[in-house]
Amino acid sequence: ERFSGALADFSRPLVALTDAFVGETHCMRVDVTFEDGARASAVQGHESFRSCVGQSLAEFALELLARRGTPLFAPGVRCPEEVFAADEAVDGGQAADALLERLCSTPGTFTYSTRVAGAAHPADVKA
Repeated sequence: ERFSGALADFSRPLVALTDAFVGETHCMRVDVTFEDGARASAVQGHESFRSCVGQSLAEFALELLARRGTPLFAPGVRCPEEVFAADEAVDGGQAADALLERLCSTPGTFTYSTRVAGAAHPADVKA
């Protein structure tokens, strides 16, 4: 924790300087390999890193609030994988897909795509 704090303090002025010249546009790619060998990749490009992170946090909080009365609403730390694991068996991942769609349609998103290989899931989705 101390190291992470020091690294953040060190990099903050460098990030601010870079943002002043090029803005805070970013792209992020996430690759996942499932236990059955299926692979998925998602890429999102957004004009504002801060807005994108804030929107992600808000959407996840709303998702947890929608689960009032369930064990997932209890105090503690929750990860998306934990929240959507039970839904996968019930709805085939539709709840997680809907959340991902909302996240990738936020103002400022200029590109979004996913690729799933080796699973019973749409092969390509582009927005």
